[in-house]
Amino acid sequence: MNKKVSKALAAVLSAAMAASAFAMSTSASFAAGSDVQFSVKDIPLTLTTKSDDYDLDTLITSNNPVTATKDGQELVLDTLQPITDENWVSSNEKIAKVDPVNGTVTIADDAVTSRQTVTFTRKYQATVKDPYENGTHTETNKGDTAVVTIKIVASIYPDGSYVILPAPTSTYDEASVIDSNKTVSINETANFNVYKIEGKGGWGTDITDVENSLSGLQYAVSNNLTTIDNTTNKGQTAAQPTNNVKTGSATITATATANGEDAEIQSASLTVENSFLYDGGTIDVVKNYGEDTRTESDGYNITGMDIEATANVTLDEGEIVGDIKAPNQVVTINDGTAENIEAAQVTVSNTSDNDVTVGNIDADEVTITGSTKANGPATTVGNVTADVDNSSYVTVTSSEATENGQTVGAGDVTVGNITTSGTLTLSADTINTMTLGNLSGVQGYYEDCPYTADLVVKKGTFNLNDLLYFGSVTINDGAYVTAGAIDTGTKGTADDKSTVDSKVTVNGRLTADSIKTYDFANATGTVIVPVNSVEVTGTDDTNSGVTLLVKDAKVGDVLYTSTKSNDDLFVMPGVKALEGKDSGKNVYTYTVTDLEFRGVLMEQTGTVEVGTAGTTLSVVKIPFTTNPPAGVSIVWETNKPDSVTLTPSADGLSCKVTPVGYTENNLNGSNDVTVTASLYKDGKPYSELDTQYASTSVDLTLTGKAPEAPANPFTVVVTNAEGEKITCAADGSTVIEVPQSMAFNFDISSEETQPFDYTVGNGSIGGTNTNTVWNGTSGQYQIYAAGAVGSETGAYVNGIKIFTLKVTDRPFESDTTLNMDLKVGQKYQFEITLDDPAAPFTFLTADGAALSTSYNPDTYPAENGKYYCSVTAQQAGRDIGVYCVIDGKTYKIFTAHTVA
Repeated sequence: MNKKVSKALAAVLSAAMAASAFAMSTSASFAAGSDVQFSVKDIPLTLTTKSDDYDLDTLITSNNPVTATKDGQELVLDTLQPITDENWVSSNEKIAKVDPVNGTVTIADDAVTSRQTVTFTRKYQATVKDPYENGTHTETNKGDTAVVTIKIVASIYPDGSYVILPAPTSTYDEASVIDSNKTVSINETANFNVYKIEGKGGWGTDITDVENSLSGLQYAVSNNLTTIDNTTNKGQTAAQPTNNVKTGSATITATATANGEDAEIQSASLTVENSFLYDGGTIDVVKNYGEDTRTESDGYNITGMDIEATANVTLDEGEIVGDIKAPNQVVTINDGTAENIEAAQVTVSNTSDNDVTVGNIDADEVTITGSTKANGPATTVGNVTADVDNSSYVTVTSSEATENGQTVGAGDVTVGNITTSGTLTLSADTINTMTLGNLSGVQGYYEDCPYTADLVVKKGTFNLNDLLYFGSVTINDGAYVTAGAIDTGTKGTADDKSTVDSKVTVNGRLTADSIKTYDFANATGTVIVPVNSVEVTGTDDTNSGVTLLVKDAKVGDVLYTSTKSNDDLFVMPGVKALEGKDSGKNVYTYTVTDLEFRGVLMEQTGTVEVGTAGTTLSVVKIPFTTNPPAGVSIVWETNKPDSVTLTPSADGLSCKVTPVGYTENNLNGSNDVTVTASLYKDGKPYSELDTQYASTSVDLTLTGKAPEAPANPFTVVVTNAEGEKITCAADGSTVIEVPQSMAFNFDISSEETQPFDYTVGNGSIGGTNTNTVWNGTSGQYQIYAAGAVGSETGAYVNGIKIFTLKVTDRPFESDTTLNMDLKVGQKYQFEITLDDPAAPFTFLTADGAALSTSYNPDTYPAENGKYYCSVTAQQAGRDIGVYCVIDGKTYKIFTAHTVA
């Protein structure tokens, strides 16, 4: 018997679908020259075999206005009119037919034995209601029309069908039936509800949650997820805790009869991902000897796992995780490794001795700060996005430090591309250890292409690419920026959508390929650009105070253009005469008619690093294409002639700077070297110039080691713990690894008689001892590993490095490592635990008569490798080492000072 779908469902379906976007299955072009093409979702419909007649046209016409999309932007359609010569078409007429006259659907219920999907399509005439904004420009298509194809996808069920859906689900949702699966992390619980579909169908019509009447329904979990514990209560499936949870997919099924009725019940799938739901607590690094270091939280091993967080997340002890998804939380990385991060706020601040690595970051607020330690660990971040609104911000900071009296870079900071709709702030010290990708703002909130983001460079020297979509660019005093094209567009905010003037503010130095802006704010800095590359679109007729230097400008070249008449917009040294012309379109061009030499300007900015090979400094002439008057020359000078030598070029426009005589620690511990280029005539400073350009200087930082190391006349052979002989390289590059508290002997010799002064760079890391005194050509000495595991220091003879000592771990642990005082007669017991319990072990002192040894014979040898050793002071006033011997190798444990 056939049943027809009633029009009574129209009101029910209308309310549910008004909020969803309509879809067209074919693209179309609008009239009037428009090329708008759009697409939307399919219209879903749920029916049962008991449904009455239903008119598909009523479903469509009752849901205007409808929306479509183009390129991710919303387009509102005013009307959808059916085309009279086009009828509804069914994809399966054996199950559901459409009457071509009245558009009603007839269902063949005997053909529906399980859930069936039928698609109905018809062409409609669509009219555009609202304008379409495509990123940078608005296309007004209001009133344009197009022919579109509407698609309705109907799910038809036998009346009384059951479906299993993931919970929580407040109402039946056809979209969930199509993809009725649940994905959980290893520490989450999965719930499934059973729904009965009966009656006329439609969203929420006669669909019953039968979670409380499960008698007769049998649940099963298939597939190999043996640690997933299935229960019959509402089909609940719970993941078990700890590291035994398996990942993969399982099928949730319900079979047999329900309440005495035969019923088809649809399956659902459960997927357990290798991810972790973080809802608070700590994330720890677990370091168990003999096992790999791992990251744990709440008893789960989450090393490398993705984290979905509902609480703030902090990594600060070397934790390693995967992606962190915490859209409403704060994520702080002080030490460790993470993949991509999505959060409300992200702070990456390297406070450890380890490199910190993070993938891409998407957050409202992002702060990245490098290490402040000299030559410290690196901080590496992928691409950064903070474009939620104009209140977003991104701050990137790198630092410098002092080492051995000289300024050096701190930890390197590397960040990929940065995009923000708020403020991007860059700050680097004189030695810039920051590397950046492309920087970009985003387009704003209204027509005419506003750029809402701000770029602020607080300090440092930066080479940047094009600066796109920044509504304002600020270069502070102490900041030196080289960039490509700059266009600040117009500037808008979310609250005030009226135009806010964009601007460029320069108090430092900005060198750019081109600049287009509404306004040059009042400032005192310098802008260097090519000819005819500055366009000012709305400033008033006041002087900005900014110095404009136009490279290679000759008489007749355009220096800048402006939409307002203003030949006094910039300070332009050397431009004696300027001609302004109105092009007839309210655009004024300013052309130079006379130039005059006014001085020189150092090309290098900030603080220049000078290594052992030296560097070349250079100046440019102001203006660039002029020459000094006859008899005027450029003289290069330095305040530290004992630190660098200067070799000027023949024309004086450049100068080679070479460090002289300074050592690894930098000559005199000094780092305040300045090099100055000044204009002289007849041996005196040339005064008939702009004071600002009569001389120009730059600060230098001397880096690296001495240009030429003294020749090494020594042959050094170190004997390691295994008795092997290691001949050290003459350049001192050999690294000798000595276990902590152990001493290695070495022989040193020279073919010719030499003086001998044996030292180490850091006495807290390495100790020295003499076995046989230097006789002029040879001697035997000792190096002792006293520092922390991993620490290094150089060993030197007469200031020449002979090798590097690196302290490595020793094969035992002791509960006593610090030196102590012992009174005569006092006994002290300490504990030794061997890494290898089977290794031969004994212990001794340097003088058994002054500090005797004893032990508990019941614990010797110890099968578990744990020994309890005792020493007793016998004589006062002695410093006596306590040692252990493991596998024939001797290690010092501590020193006992005996007192009366």
